[in-house]
Amino acid sequence: MQDFTSSWLVFAALGAAVATAVCHWRYGRLRRRLELRLGKLQSDRDALQEQVKHARQQVAQLQKDLSTWRLASTTAGTAKAANAKPAAARLSVKVQPEIAAGLVFEAPQTAAHGFADTQPFESDDAGSRHA
Repeated sequence: MQDFTSSWLVFAALGAAVATAVCHWRYGRLRRRLELRLGKLQSDRDALQEQVKHARQQVAQLQKDLSTWRLASTTAGTAKAANAKPAAARLSVKVQPEIAAGLVFEAPQTAAHGFADTQPFESDDAGSRHA
């Protein structure tokens, strides 16, 4: 009986050692795969942060260019207006456009949120059909 008990303990120890080796190998592979994915994600995040930084710099430069362009256009516009006033003052005839009888021009109406209304207009008879 002692031989059977000692062989059972040897097989159990050997099985535990094999199971430990297999688990170490399998989970080691899984860990290396996860570390590789984490490294890729971190490098992608770093690259994305660089792109965002570059885009912010471009936006700042464009805003700077736009503000200088607007400033230049307003100064040029006031200079043109100052030069154009004497020419307009020389014209003594006032020309008024005549609107054809019956035509009414209205400014386009937009909703409070600033976007055009995209829903079709409902006629009175269409509303009564739904009721």
